[in-house]
Amino acid sequence: MPGLGQHATAYTDPTTGPHLLAYDGNLYLSVALIPVNSAVTEQVDTQRLLAACARDVFTTLRQP
Repeated sequence: MPGLGQHATAYTDPTTGPHLLAYDGNLYLSVALIPVNSAVTEQVDTQRLLAACARDVFTTLRQP
């Protein structure tokens, strides 16, 4: 996933749903979106949602 830290990847586990793994410098992040209703999850761009979450977390953690 370009533009998200030094490296990021997204994948979908058939049991637990969409995941995103990312790192930047010494920050490592793993985010999972556990679907309560798979019909709703299918209508959402989960990769974009996970990437936005990761960007916000990295931004927050980098603040002094």
